[in-house]
Amino acid sequence: MDAAITQDHAAMVLNRVRIFKNLREGRAALSGIEPLRINLFLRENLP
Repeated sequence: MDAAITQDHAAMVLNRVRIFKNLREGRAALSGIEPLRINLFLRENLP
């Protein structure tokens, strides 16, 4: 394997819930949504 990409699944679900809540309350869909962190692990950056 040359690389592994990871994401925080809990943050993804929480962002989706926030989007639906924003839409239900009449706000912009992405109001208060934080960008997801994506980690990239390569052979060179592993301890």
